[in-house]
Amino acid sequence: MKAMVVSPLGGRVPPDHRGVLHNGLGIGGTRRDLEAEEVAAYLTKLRSLVPDMPRKRKLSKLEVIQRVIEYICDLQTALEETNAHQDATITTTTTTTQSSRQSLLNTTMTTAATTASTVATSVVTTTTTSATATVAER
Repeated sequence: MKAMVVSPLGGRVPPDHRGVLHNGLGIGGTRRDLEAEEVAAYLTKLRSLVPDMPRKRKLSKLEVIQRVIEYICDLQTALEETNAHQDATITTTTTTTQSSRQSLLNTTMTTAATTASTVATSVVTTTTTSATATVAER
């Protein structure tokens, strides 16, 4: 399977059509013309992807690349901050859940102990009453 590349004009370009853009330059143009057109198309695509790129004045290639790098760094910082916030939220939720589980376990253990004590008292009382009744019958 041959690799496909994304065209700066949109869509995918098969390997045998790379370097040939849609304005017909590929038929009679030189390799340098083709490369210049591709670079221009990619720079235009980058300008459209970065939201704070000035639209009224023409930027040099270097300025476009610098602004794209700044934008990517800003996105990366925002992503790291979001991940850190989510990690903190998950840790807090986990701690709260563990605390709730421990509290529930303690309550269950106390209830079980109370029930066991009540049953034991009831058994002792029943046994004592049966023993007393047996002695009284004799």
